[in-house]
Order: sequence, then C-alpha cells, then structure tokens
Amino acid sequence: MDKRKNKKFIWVGIAVFISVFLFSSFLSSAKATTIRLAHFAAESHPLHKAALEFKKEVEKDTNGKVKIEIYPSNTLGSTVEILESIRTGAVDMTFNTTGQLLLWTKEAAAIQFPFIYEDLNHVYSILDGEGGGALAKIAEKKKFKVLSYWDWGFRQITNSKRPINSPADVRGLKLRVPPEIPMEEALKALGGIPEKIAWAELYMALAQKVVDGQENPIHAIFHTKFYEHQKHIAVINYMYNPAIHIISPETWAKLSEKEKTIIQKASVMGRDYMRKLMAEEEASLIQKMKDYGCVFTTPDPIPFQEKMDIAVQKIADYAGKDFSKEYLTIVAKYGKKESKKNFLQGMVQKIK
Repeated sequence: MDKRKNKKFIWVGIAVFISVFLFSSFLSSAKATTIRLAHFAAESHPLHKAALEFKKEVEKDTNGKVKIEIYPSNTLGSTVEILESIRTGAVDMTFNTTGQLLLWTKEAAAIQFPFIYEDLNHVYSILDGEGGGALAKIAEKKKFKVLSYWDWGFRQITNSKRPINSPADVRGLKLRVPPEIPMEEALKALGGIPEKIAWAELYMALAQKVVDGQENPIHAIFHTKFYEHQKHIAVINYMYNPAIHIISPETWAKLSEKEKTIIQKASVMGRDYMRKLMAEEEASLIQKMKDYGCVFTTPDPIPFQEKMDIAVQKIADYAGKDFSKEYLTIVAKYGKKESKKNFLQGMVQKIK
C-alpha cells in the first residue's frame, strides 16, 4: 500500500512539474515581443545577410524576449507601402533608401546630391555623425525612428546600347529611374531620358528593351540579375544611397530601455557587418559580370560633375535650400580633397 502511495505521489509530482514548466514556457512566450522587419533586397544580398545577423544578436542579447521576423524581397508590399505601415505601426521595422523617404521627408534628397562624396569612408563619416543625425531628427518628426545608416552603395549607370566614357554617351539613352528627384534631374542634366518604372517590373523592362538601361549600385545590379540584359556598365559613383534602418516610433515606445539599447547596438553591428560584406564582395561581383560578357568603363567623373548645376538647384529646391546648404557644408567639412571641398563650396553658393 505504501509503495502504491509513493508511486502516486511521484506521478503527481511529475504532473505538477510538467504543468509548471509548460505554464512558465507559456508565460515566457506570452511576454516575448515580435518585431516584423520588412525590406526590399534579395535574400542573396548583403543587406539580408546582415539583417539575419542583426536578428541573431537581438534575440541572443534579449534571451528571446524580442524576436525578429524578417520579410525580404518586398514580401509585405512595396517600399512605399511598408513606410506607410511603419508610420501607422502595422509594420515594425524596415530598411529603405533615402529616396524612398521623399514622400514624407523631402530633406532626404540632400543626401543624394550628385558627385559630392570622395569615397565610402567620407560617406560614413557624415552619415554616422552630423549629417545622418540632422536627417534623423527631421525623419523622427514624420514618424520614422532612424537606428543607423546601412549601406546600399554608389550608383552606377548601365545600358544595352553603348559604352559610357563621357556625358555625350548618356545623351538620348532611355534610363529607368525610381520616382526620385535626384536621379531624374542628374540624368536629365547629362542628356538622358529618365523613365519611371517600378522596381518589381525593372528586370522585365530591361529584358524587353522598354528602356535602354538603368542606374543602381553594383550589388543591386548583380543580385537582381540586371546584368543579364545590360552589356555596358559605367562605374562612375555619381550618387550614393544608404539603406536606412528604421523602426516605427510606436514599436520603439513599447520597448524597455534595456531592449532599446540592445536593438540600437545590434543595428550598428549589422551596419558594420553589411559594409564589410559589401566591400569584400564588390570586386568578385564585377569579375563575375565580366565573365558573363559585361563591359565595364570607368569614366573621368569631372566632365559629368560639371554638368550638374541645374540638377543641383532643382534638388535643393525640393529638399529645402536651408537644409541643403547645411548638409553640403557638413560634407565639405569632413572631406580631405581640396578640389572636392571647392566644388561643394561652389554648390552652396549657387543655391539661391
């Protein structure tokens, strides 16, 4: 009888233990915060790879209390739709380029003035400091909380008709641009014919020769396979785009101070990891596209730069003259080349 009672007590104890364990797991799961991160890049792109590292870091440092769900390749909608969802809190987090912020934050156009940056180190010194901070303050008033500036890259010009070695080679080319003032005005200044085509439709537009070419960074050209229909690629670094890591202010407000610190730190870690991947991959991607049959040119940027006066004025009118002057002054401040500083100072003086 005593043995039967002991067995009964043991089974009761086991049942209680299992119940407590399951209940604790339920409570732990119930307390977890899930953040939905939507972006436009392909899963093979360094942006997505770095986003996975960001996810891993956040979940590790919060002990699973904050979980990140990632939706690449515009799975949850177009970039504009996602940004609107960020403002309402329907989507928690995203990456977008400065150009996609323009519907709400016109000042972002100043980041994309053509030919203003010396190199990537110059870009990073500005966006990780005064320049990026100034834009982040404005963006927050429009319901976008900027965590950090990841990399999208210098934009290059591709086409299926001829090599580009001078501004004259751009004249008459029908070139796809996103619906963004900086690219449109810069290519018009070179004599190109900008055509607005949605990102999701661009590959087929190139395949069917609806347009002659397009402009995007090397990684975007490769990972979306645009090179399959673009024999000529001019590496000219005519404009730079960051991929801005943004969180909804509504989501941000729900996080504890510790969670905010962890997410901010992980965002900077992801930013640096992506920049490293981008730098390491670029040469190999160019070689792969050469092996495919693409012909690369590296034109002298000065003749192109000299054509930008009208584009600069129109971009400044759109972004706001005061912010444009402020941003260009910051860019000049962090530059090292005297010729570039003189160019930037001349731009500031021409903005009226």
